[in-house]
Amino acid sequence: MEKVIKQLIAIDRKASAVVEQAKAEFDLAKQSLGDDKSKMTEEYLQKAQGRIEKLKAENEQAADRIAVSIEQRYQKALEEINTAVEQNRAAWVQQITARCLEQF
Repeated sequence: MEKVIKQLIAIDRKASAVVEQAKAEFDLAKQSLGDDKSKMTEEYLQKAQGRIEKLKAENEQAADRIAVSIEQRYQKALEEINTAVEQNRAAWVQQITARCLEQF
């Protein structure tokens, strides 16, 4: 009987050691997961920031292209107006003068 009790005590001690080792491994794994989580979060944020910067640059380029296009259309319209004024100035002055003189 005493032999059985000693064996049970030895088994209990071994089981306790296994449990303590498992707890230590669990704590280590938990800490490692926390570190991995922080690392993954940081990597995700860096990638997201990179995508944001890329999209920002693309949007700025698109805005610049649109601004250039608008400026070109404006310049073309201005040139057309100036051409029309130069071509029709004399006729318009004559028409305006004639209308003014008709009223008097």
